[in-house]
Amino acid sequence: MRMQNAECRNKCRAARKVLGALETIALICIIFLVAQDFMLFHPNHTQGAWEAMTARPDVEAVAFSAGKRTWHGLLRRSPLEGPQPLIILFYGNAQNAAVFLRLLDNYGAWPYFNDYHCLIMDYAGYGLNGGRPSANNMRELALAAYDYAAALERQTAARRQLYPIH
Repeated sequence: MRMQNAECRNKCRAARKVLGALETIALICIIFLVAQDFMLFHPNHTQGAWEAMTARPDVEAVAFSAGKRTWHGLLRRSPLEGPQPLIILFYGNAQNAAVFLRLLDNYGAWPYFNDYHCLIMDYAGYGLNGGRPSANNMRELALAAYDYAAALERQTAARRQLYPIH
């Protein structure tokens, strides 16, 4: 009888440990779920980087409307003559489009992109864009940026390709 009671107590202790671990994991998951916007997105605008990039002759600030929202970004045109393919890059998380362009400039990486025009768009809440990042806002931005890019005079439909980057 005593042996069965001791065995039962050991099993109960083990079950409590497992339940305690599961409760801890559940609590961590709930915290991440509630705080995901704060952990993943850090909306910002860096005025100095924006001014430095828009002062370049090959970079222009762009703004276009979609629905009730106006989206802002930067367009870096290829130095090559004639139609060139266009890369659309969506930027956010801990930086914004102007900071990204400035990093490319500082590291001398632009020659790698000379064969392309680059449209760099900030997520909602980043750069000059208002609002908060969300899946719906990102989808709206992607569709609006694609429509804007398709209308650019130096972009040709024959060379337009979509490549999702993860």
